[in-house]
Parts: sequence; structure tokens; C-alpha cells
Amino acid sequence: MSVEAEKTPRRSRLLVLLPLVGLRDKTIFLAGRSEHYLLTAALFLFPVVPMLAGAQLVMLLLWWGAATSKLNRHFPFVVSVMISNAPLHRSTWLRRKLYRRFPDDLLPSRLAGALAHGGTTIEYTVPLVLVISPNRTLTLIAVAIMVLFHLHILSTFPMGVPMEWNVFMIFSTLFLFGAHGDIGPAQVQSPWMVAVLAGAAAVVVLGNLFPAKVSFLPAMRYYAGNWATSLWCFRRPAEDALDTHIRKVAPSVRKQLAMMYGEDDADLVVNIGNTWRAMHHHGRALNGLLPRAVGPVEPYEIVEGEIVAGIVLGWNFGDGHLHDEQLIAAVQERCGYTEGDLRVIMLESQPIHRPWQEYRIVDAATGTVEKGRINVADMVRLQPWLDGEPSIAVTVTQSPTAALRTLETT
Repeated sequence: MSVEAEKTPRRSRLLVLLPLVGLRDKTIFLAGRSEHYLLTAALFLFPVVPMLAGAQLVMLLLWWGAATSKLNRHFPFVVSVMISNAPLHRSTWLRRKLYRRFPDDLLPSRLAGALAHGGTTIEYTVPLVLVISPNRTLTLIAVAIMVLFHLHILSTFPMGVPMEWNVFMIFSTLFLFGAHGDIGPAQVQSPWMVAVLAGAAAVVVLGNLFPAKVSFLPAMRYYAGNWATSLWCFRRPAEDALDTHIRKVAPSVRKQLAMMYGEDDADLVVNIGNTWRAMHHHGRALNGLLPRAVGPVEPYEIVEGEIVAGIVLGWNFGDGHLHDEQLIAAVQERCGYTEGDLRVIMLESQPIHRPWQEYRIVDAATGTVEKGRINVADMVRLQPWLDGEPSIAVTVTQSPTAALRTLETT
């Protein structure tokens, strides 16, 4: 048997086994970045030239999927927070100019909006030039622009963005369009390859229309501010049960920080993450829903859902579907919380054709407390603090109890 013939079955096994593993544990499938790496691996079943042409179209789909996910009112919030927190961007003047009137009005400024929409325009137009331009000089200019684009993302060290993926995007741009710019979509002739690429594009479309059904990774809705998120509200000391009842490789983040900085400073560091979330539009919604979920907040530890998923599952990557009802049920099975010990607020992504985002409030012991929706237009007008702000307006679509009961806290 030839070496090439021996390698092909191995590739086929990967294409079969990883999706099968994903049916048992979606975390493994998502952590493998299957929407990019597995999709590209499928193209290795084809001859070299069509394979490279197909890989170029995968890159185009990645860029266009990311750009499409940014056609919303959320992305200026992401840009203002990302750049103003970038450790290599040292200009205090620029950081403050990203907000309307720092520190009294922390809504994104026109500059943040211009940068956001400018980046979206680049992701739509420059990749198209890479794919269809017959002019070698123009192609190399487009290569340089996209390399700088991803280098800029790397320089900001954004939370929730894998640095290795941006390096891979830079390498792929240089290899596929720089070294092999003479290849183009015309080389994609196999109906099987067309079917693979069309299937990936269909997942992107479905993910934008029905984000509750599709992870933002296969939907290629990357760093756009339109994520499913959650807040886990533990009535003190209920959070300790995560360490005493669940076997995992490390204790809770709060305990890890307390060992290094002490209890008070640990709370401060943990809440920096909650503050970062509040700077985004969906963080305003989560905070606004806290009184509906638990009443007075003081008796509760408010923990970002990604932190819970990170220690319990070992991975989170910003996918709010990893810390939804399925994880709540698994935690409840092991910890046995009573009513009110743990309540979770979950906010789903905004469908591309709807002006609202749906939310759910779930008690670990008793189940769904309330479901409803919040208009995005209301979220983007709120400041990242609660004092002096009106209660967030919601439309309740399901309330199993006749009236939402404020929990008794002692």
C-alpha cells in the first residue's frame, strides 16, 4: 500500500470520529474548532489544486461569516472595550475618545462606531479581492491588509479570542493567497467539494437566523458582541459546593485567587470580569435582570457563566451554550441545591432578523422561573452601572409562577 493510500483512511477516520465524539461531548467538538480545522481537513481528500482553491473559499466564508455577525448595534461596544483595554495601546487620549464622555457616559463614541464599521467593511471587501482579483499586485496588497488586520487583533489581546487562531489566519493568508494566488474558485469543480462548502455556508446562515440552535463557532459569529451569556447567582456559601461535590482539576477561581491575594482582593479580581461583561450591551441586560432573578443582590455571589464552565468543563471559549440548562442540571445532580441557592440568568444571542434577545431565569432546584425578551435598542442605551438607571424593560413570555417571588434571604 502506498503512503498516500495509507494516509487517506486516517483522514477519513478523523472526519468521522470527531463528529461522533461531538455527539457525546460537544465541548470536544467545539474545542477542536471543527468549523475551521475539520472543514479544511475534509478538503484534504481532494487533489492538491482543488484542495487549495477550496481552502481559499473556506477563508472567505470565515471572514464573511465574521463580518455578517457584526451587522448589529453591539459591535461598537466590543471595539471600544477591546481597544481601550489593549495593553500595547498606550494612548490615554485614544482610550477616552472611544467613549462618548469619559467617565460619565461610557457608551461607544462615533470613533468606536467608525472603527467597528470600518473593520466590517474590510472583512467583506478585501477577502473578495483575494479570491477573485486577477491582478497579482492588487492581490498582494489585499494580503498585506488582511495580515495587518489580524496583527491588530493580536495586539489587543482580546478576551475570548484564541491567539493561535489569528496566527493561523495570518499564515493561511500568506500561503493560500500570497504563495498560491494563481489558484482561484474556478478550480473547485468537484460536486462533492461544492456540497461540503455549501453545507458549511448553510450552517452559517442557520446560525444567524436561529442562534439558540447553533453554537456561535460553527455559525462563524466570532468576536462581534452577539454572544449567548449567563450569570450564575450563588447564595452564599453555595458556590463552595462546586469544590466539595464536583471532582475537577482545580478549585473555583475565587478560591484560587484567595490563596494568592486574600478573600477581599479575590472578590475584587473576580468582579473585574463582571465589570468587563457590563461594558458590553448584553452585560447591561444581565445586570438589569438580577433583581428579577434574586431580588436583593447582596446575599449572592455573582459569577460569570464562563468561569463556571471553565472550572467544571475545563473549557468555555465564550460559548454560552456550554453553561446553560444542561450544565445546571449536571451541577444540581451533584450539589443538591435547595430553591434559591443557585439561580442562573441566561441571555441568548440576537437573531439577525429580530430586534430582541431572549432571556431565561432558571432555578437549579425548581427549574424555569421566567422567560422573556429584551429589545436591543433598550440595552444599547444603558450605562454599565445600575445606580440611577431605570429598570430594564422586558417582555415576559413565560412565567410558571403566578407572580415572580422574591427570594427570602437571611
